[in-house]
Amino acid sequence: MYTEHGKHSYFLDCARAAAGQVDGAREKRLRDHGAQVRVHREYEALRAINGTDGTGGYAIPPDWLNSVWVEAAHPGRALADAAVNMPLPPGTNQLVIPVLSTGTSMSVSTAQNSQVAEQAGSITDAAITANVVTVQAQTTVSRQLLDFAPEGGGIDRWLAMDSGAAYGAELSQQLYSGSGSNGQLTGIVNWPNVLTVSADSSTAGFWNGIATAQQQIISNLYLPANAAFINSADWGWISATVDMSGRPLLLPHTAASDGLARVAQESFVAQLGGLSLIVDPSVPSGKVVVARTTELAVYEGPLNFEVNMEYGAGNMSALISAHRYVAWAIRRPAGVCVVSFTPTTPGS
Repeated sequence: MYTEHGKHSYFLDCARAAAGQVDGAREKRLRDHGAQVRVHREYEALRAINGTDGTGGYAIPPDWLNSVWVEAAHPGRALADAAVNMPLPPGTNQLVIPVLSTGTSMSVSTAQNSQVAEQAGSITDAAITANVVTVQAQTTVSRQLLDFAPEGGGIDRWLAMDSGAAYGAELSQQLYSGSGSNGQLTGIVNWPNVLTVSADSSTAGFWNGIATAQQQIISNLYLPANAAFINSADWGWISATVDMSGRPLLLPHTAASDGLARVAQESFVAQLGGLSLIVDPSVPSGKVVVARTTELAVYEGPLNFEVNMEYGAGNMSALISAHRYVAWAIRRPAGVCVVSFTPTTPGS
């Protein structure tokens, strides 16, 4: 049997058995040893070795899968992606878009060789001013966090990728609810002359409000809206609506129009009155934004990402910062309608 100074080695016997060498005496030794391990107390310590740290687990190194790290959750930028996207012109802090407020009117000639009506006095123009704002963030980190991290997988890479998603979330919130002051964009709910509809608290009232919004846009713009944006909680309320037979009233979404091709497919939840219904967590609760998205314009500069080693050098700190310049405009406010309602109990 196996003893401290015996002539037989347990590990050598195991190796030879694994190599396929046939030896009846060796096989008997291994069987007898296995039986003794199961019943004798002196082998308890040996049997306690396992994959737990402190009882053998430190021999198993962890494998950090930095290449498949899990990013933080941020609301998307559905409205910005649905709008017309254009690069921000360099060297300016304000964009001015000319508008022909009142256009030419035509008339039928009452007789040949008669005077043509002059249009100059009836044509009016205006301008839309879109201020350039800065969306920014910064994080102070230790130099050790930067220097000790593996190449290509450090905190700077993580924060760079996360900053892009965080920018989209802040931009989306600004497009809906920005105050237009203190460096903010002017959001849809605060944009002058945007159409509004108040719907009652029933689901029937909700349907009527959406239909009224579409009708108002067509009446003012002579073109239909193509999308409606709803908060995820309000979508949960309205999606519970069924008819008298328990069937859902909303049709599932099939295909987005070309103008909505940039919006993430999972954001489309239904079709309603010729509109693609898009869930966006940034929409203010109790409101639905109905829009012809070609009337919305977003101008974005590049996302700038910097690591400043001089900042906080006395504390062995570095500053990681990100910023992006953006402007936005509603070209024709008559192409957007905000439907306000108070969700209650889904109806039929």
